[in-house]
Amino acid sequence: MPCFKQPTHFQSLILLQWPLSYLAIFWILQPLFISLLFTSLWPLPVLYFTWFFLDWKTPEQGKTHRPRKNTA
Repeated sequence: MPCFKQPTHFQSLILLQWPLSYLAIFWILQPLFISLLFTSLWPLPVLYFTWFFLDWKTPEQGKTHRPRKNTA
């Protein structure tokens, strides 16, 4: 039994921390990656966006595995 009882509104604020953190990270990193396109570090966002679009449907397909070729 905890020695300090937290009010329920405090627990609600803690619960909201996760989605708000992800939204904040999204709104900070998206302009950063776009601005990197115009610097000498342009390959980083290009590689990331290429991977992002090539990997778009992977969760729908399940594990991506290729059948082995018989070399016998």
